[in-house]
Amino acid sequence: MTRYTQWIERWRYTIVIASMLFILLLFSGLKDFSIASNFRAYFSEDNPQLLAFEEVEDEFSKQDSVSFLLQPKSGDLYRSEAMELIYRLTEEAWTLPHAMRASSLANHQHTRAENDTLVVENLLPDLDAANDPSHVDFIKKLAAREPLVQALINPEGSATSITVVLNLPEDDKQAGIAVTDAAKQLAQEMGSGYPDIKITVGGSAATNAAITSIFNQDVGTLVAATYAVFMVLLWFMLRRFSGMALTIGIILITTFSTFGFFTGLGVTITPTQAFVPTAITTIAIADVVHILVSYYYELQHGKSRRESIAESLRINAQPIFITSLSTAIGVLCLNTSDSPPYRLLGNMIAFGVAMAYVLSMLLLPALLFILPTPKITPAKATDETPNARLDRFALWVINHRRPVMLIGGLIAVGLMSGLSNNYMTERWNEYFDESYEIRQTMEAVNTKLAGIHNVQYTVRSHDGSNGIYSPEYLQQLDEMSQWLRQQPKVGHVESLADTIKDLNRDLHNGDEAYHRIPDSTSAAAQYFLLYEMSLPAGLSLDDRQNLDRSASRLNVILKKSDSTEMLEFDKKVISWVEDNAPALDVTEGTGLDLIFAHMSGRNIRSLVYGAGTGLVLISLVMMFALRSVRLGLISLVPNLVPVAVAYGIWGFYKAEISLSVSVVISISLGIVVDDSVHFLSKYLRARRERGYDAPEAVRYAFRTVGSALIITSVVLVCGFLLLLLAHFNPSVDMGILLALTISLALIADFFLLPAVLLLVDKAGYKQAGTPPAPR
Repeated sequence: MTRYTQWIERWRYTIVIASMLFILLLFSGLKDFSIASNFRAYFSEDNPQLLAFEEVEDEFSKQDSVSFLLQPKSGDLYRSEAMELIYRLTEEAWTLPHAMRASSLANHQHTRAENDTLVVENLLPDLDAANDPSHVDFIKKLAAREPLVQALINPEGSATSITVVLNLPEDDKQAGIAVTDAAKQLAQEMGSGYPDIKITVGGSAATNAAITSIFNQDVGTLVAATYAVFMVLLWFMLRRFSGMALTIGIILITTFSTFGFFTGLGVTITPTQAFVPTAITTIAIADVVHILVSYYYELQHGKSRRESIAESLRINAQPIFITSLSTAIGVLCLNTSDSPPYRLLGNMIAFGVAMAYVLSMLLLPALLFILPTPKITPAKATDETPNARLDRFALWVINHRRPVMLIGGLIAVGLMSGLSNNYMTERWNEYFDESYEIRQTMEAVNTKLAGIHNVQYTVRSHDGSNGIYSPEYLQQLDEMSQWLRQQPKVGHVESLADTIKDLNRDLHNGDEAYHRIPDSTSAAAQYFLLYEMSLPAGLSLDDRQNLDRSASRLNVILKKSDSTEMLEFDKKVISWVEDNAPALDVTEGTGLDLIFAHMSGRNIRSLVYGAGTGLVLISLVMMFALRSVRLGLISLVPNLVPVAVAYGIWGFYKAEISLSVSVVISISLGIVVDDSVHFLSKYLRARRERGYDAPEAVRYAFRTVGSALIITSVVLVCGFLLLLLAHFNPSVDMGILLALTISLALIADFFLLPAVLLLVDKAGYKQAGTPPAPR
């Protein structure tokens, strides 16, 4: 390491200049930075649920949407003013970018018969009808009877929605955001003329746009606040402005270089990559702080700048390398995910960790040779120094190792019992806090209208072409629809069976006795043909039946559910069809929410299993690097216990393991391993190089690395706790769990690890007394 240090000193200016040029090259990729708002970016091309979803879209119609929720302050929509707004906003909604169809109470197709003629007309054919009290009263009475109308306006008449189905171009990452912005502008313009009616924007496109908006907002505010906290704490704890500036500088360079490199490659960046700066910061701070603390320690004990840099690199090179390698192993296990953004997340973190390692071991020492040598007060044998306080703490742990081990073990086991409470699920409808319009809209739609989850079933006939006209098919489709309406959390069912029953009744002069499935295939076919011929231009049944009439789409709207509930609902539906509807061929449901539920379940499991695999590989790496199977096995204690205890506490606190919570395992591995490997490496160095017994080696480890562990842990915990202020709830959960895991890692390394070392590594043991020589 001495020759390496001499080489850096000799070429320090060249290294800095070359590093800056390389960094600028990486930064150049940032010009292409953009965030995809299209949900399809979350799925691989061969994802079975996505393929099934696209098949449904090709067979029927697209499902991307933006919607308007109208809520009058008076609580009554059955007024001319409200009906006028519904009509006008529906007409304008057709003009939104990429709009395919706008559906609302205004253009809901009401059927009636005049003699032998079927009349199909909009509920609100014009503004005159909207201002006609008798017509408004007619709509109110119809809404109390017709299920489809109830999906558009609630029975109380206090909320209604206008839904615009979109055909978003797949090659335009910003299309959804553009549509959402246009919808919000339209809502603002229309709402200004109707101050009594609140208009908010929702739908899948608006949800995706909101995630992107929150990502930008949190990055712009919370990240800045986090770095401000880092700067203050680093300056206070390192006591040197240069140390703080070097640490923050390398963190920023590493983060921007990582994003620049990957955006330059043309990869699709999604809000999932918001976790990347957090993970990189975790490792970069640890790398830099360990080198700086050791450098300042050597200067404090009388060594020259060259000797201090050389010694700092010598004692930290191996643990920093092990930490970087271990972290890379952990996050690269994210490649087991079937979701491209999560695979990219692992690869970006691994690249960032490698960058942090290179910058810490190359650029940082070169800068230390260029910057003025800091003025360091020589160390004195006084109880007021941090090292002296750490030494006293080490003595206490050494002399109370058995109670520490026993009590610490019991507490850890007790807290880990909460692991059994955890279950894997996702509540993407609660990603946003309630300050966001999209969350307010979803909550209102969930409570006042049918619900927020759309699940579609393609219901095929075994008879092939025109099979959906079969009375047997339609009867069992109706039975399926009625059964679905009885299920918990089902807010609305839209079925072709309801349409044919309405037509059968209306074509028999409104006789309710005919509100049933027609008796013959020919009658059903004629009714549907007559209905489609009577529809206004641009409207058809193509969104509910395919071209050869061999299948229809049944749409189910569910109240707010988590991913587990949605998957269980889908299994229950398929099971009922298999047992009760032999004429129907129904595969598993689809829809944006349901395919995300499938993806979430697989991703959470793959992330957990990948983290487990990473821990095994990391333990093998530590055994090899430390050249000790015994120490490698001992390292499992501080590496596994903090994570297990953190998730145990989570089991008592919230118990839901979502994607963001599962990602914490891989992200926190870096700092957890960093703490233990630095402590073990110093302990092992004292045993092998200095001939210390176990107690003296423990004291040596505390004196040489204890301060760095405290600094990195305190800085990171304070920074991650700032995520509690985030508007994106997954970020809040991640911040809580990361702060908790890092705190527990420090506790494990300061209490459990020394106790285990003293109890297992007894060779040359003696009662601790006089401190070992400082260096």
